[in-house]
Amino acid sequence: MIKTIWPSTTANDRKVARDLLSHNALVGIQTLAAVAENAGISARSIIRCAKKPGFVSYPKYQKFFYRGIDK
Repeated sequence: MIKTIWPSTTANDRKVARDLLSHNALVGIQTLAAVAENAGISARSIIRCAKKPGFVSYPKYQKFFYRGIDK
């Protein structure tokens, strides 16, 4: 999903995506504030990044990562 929108993202969006993907297990189980703090990214940046591929909220985005932990 992220790879399909990658070319149309900003440099900051790509940084956010890389950081989130490197902390993907945490994204699935921690609060937005905790993920933002651990990754050194603002919560607002995470929300903007989550909306790019079509997630309507952070919890929907979080569920996507949580499912990845199960697999």
